[in-house]
Amino acid sequence: MKIKQFEDKSLSHYSYAILSECENKVILIDPARNIREYLEFAARHEATVVGVIETHPHADFVSGHLELYETTGAKIYCSKWLGAAYPHQFFDEGDVLTFGKIKLKAINTPGHSPDSISII
Repeated sequence: MKIKQFEDKSLSHYSYAILSECENKVILIDPARNIREYLEFAARHEATVVGVIETHPHADFVSGHLELYETTGAKIYCSKWLGAAYPHQFFDEGDVLTFGKIKLKAINTPGHSPDSISII
């Protein structure tokens, strides 16, 4: 497993790529609008972006989740409390995403927004 943090200093925003090295698959967490760096990360590792997790709605920036979905076919995961009107799969308390040897578990953590999730 490899985890890469991406920083957008102008927005004080962090996003993450989690790479399953045994399957060459990537899941992204809270991607920024410009998806180029995520696609380059995947290409450098000869990997495919298979999922995007939105931990909460981002009123302070535009997410690249839809472009990633359209470009790569990656599934979008978010809380059922978000009320998303785009193609997605619910990812809430107790749900687990497994890819390669990696398991990501959702925990509902309302606070920043009522539909926030954390991932362990």
